[in-house]
Amino acid sequence: MTLTQVKENMLGEWSSIAPEIRPSSIKSADGLIKPFYLTRNFKYLPDDTFELEILNSVDALGKVPLAKMWLRGHIIWQGNHEIAPGAQQVQFVADEGYEVTPLLPAFADLLNKVATEGYDT
Repeated sequence: MTLTQVKENMLGEWSSIAPEIRPSSIKSADGLIKPFYLTRNFKYLPDDTFELEILNSVDALGKVPLAKMWLRGHIIWQGNHEIAPGAQQVQFVADEGYEVTPLLPAFADLLNKVATEGYDT
């Protein structure tokens, strides 16, 4: 498939059908990596732009929302992927928008303590 065909096939919206489990950089007291859970809503728009909304949850079923992230920006196409034949390597640059909205009061309190300069409460 050519790059033009890949871009044409990508136009539109894709959403997670269930919460995903992802590793975090946080370790528990016993040294295990703590997981975090998320769902994604991704839009590929004309002119190599994208929008991505990520909803992080506390639990694996996605019943307790923690935070919502919204990103908008450009995709930089970097050529064929070295490991996955037929795939493209890309870089997502959130140069048009980046918002984080805490949805759990305790998480909002934490962010308001650590992210003080240049951020709205």
